[in-house]
Amino acid sequence: MEYLSLKKKAKSYIRMVMYLYSNLAFNEENPEQKEKYDNESNRHSKLLKSMKWMNMEMAKPIVAEYPELIRQLREKEKRSDA
Repeated sequence: MEYLSLKKKAKSYIRMVMYLYSNLAFNEENPEQKEKYDNESNRHSKLLKSMKWMNMEMAKPIVAEYPELIRQLREKEKRSDA
């Protein structure tokens, strides 16, 4: 049961980060920064497709680290919208 919950959270976090990077890239005017955001979005998309996140050892750090990354990306997104 715990494994399924961890897996579900990891998948959700990866998807959220992918979308946040995509939104940041869309709103970014600096071409270099836009490319960085696009690359990160693509990297997370590939991670989702690779299913590596399904491994318990891969899912644990994602669940531990991604909430802070999501918070940081949302703050950047808010600043870019302003």
